[in-house]
Amino acid sequence: MKEKPSKEKTSLSNSNSWVKIYRKFLQWEWYDDINTKVVFLHILLKANYKDKKWHGILIKRGSFITSLNTLFCELNTNPKTNRLKKTGIITKMNIRTALKHLILTQEITQQTTSNYTLITVNNYDAYQTPNIVSNTRLTHDQHTTNTRLTTTIEGVEEIEYTHIGDKPQKFGNSDITKLQTVLKEHYPIPLEGITDRRRLYNIIQVLTKRKNQDEWMGDTWKANLNTFMSLYLKDTKEEYYARSVYKLLDKIKLWREYRGKLN
Repeated sequence: MKEKPSKEKTSLSNSNSWVKIYRKFLQWEWYDDINTKVVFLHILLKANYKDKKWHGILIKRGSFITSLNTLFCELNTNPKTNRLKKTGIITKMNIRTALKHLILTQEITQQTTSNYTLITVNNYDAYQTPNIVSNTRLTHDQHTTNTRLTTTIEGVEEIEYTHIGDKPQKFGNSDITKLQTVLKEHYPIPLEGITDRRRLYNIIQVLTKRKNQDEWMGDTWKANLNTFMSLYLKDTKEEYYARSVYKLLDKIKLWREYRGKLN
């Protein structure tokens, strides 16, 4: 006799709140670490999708208040019985280790006080976009996605950038996220300060051709990034790689100052 489906069963198909997970998640360096993977997915789902106030404190989008005990209970509670599981427990030590992993690779930042822990997902907008999107906007976005420009860095797989035209770029826009993603995925070593969006914006400025100047440069900052990275990664020994976004910016400034050469 077939068991009748429970009325309390949660359907995932009709949820109107979601997070995006890219297929490249399968290639993520912690994907084979079950505890780190589970903790990160839990953090993505727990993070605020909009700014909220908690005890008079503004908790920004992409962040949330928690504690080690709270995470332990949330990760180990059986949803059917609302009690802690008896097997397959993710221990507090497991959670601490997972958080250290995520901080190490700059997936999250963590601020701890005597009363609570604030966890922030770096690049949260890459995982979740606002839910209220018009059909017109969706159509435009789909068209934009279909008209991507492809740039290749030598020795690295193709990198796709969305074409955004020639409009002046403002701090905080999606180009900064694109640059951040490229550097995280294709620079040989993790860069300190990769979450410093203002410094990333400075890199875009230096890579952008000035009007009636820099005739030797490409027309887009993306093409110039590709040229610089190809030269830098080809001619730089591992021990001389820039270790931070700040140092990389200095290298790019020299590249521009010496008209495409690295002295």
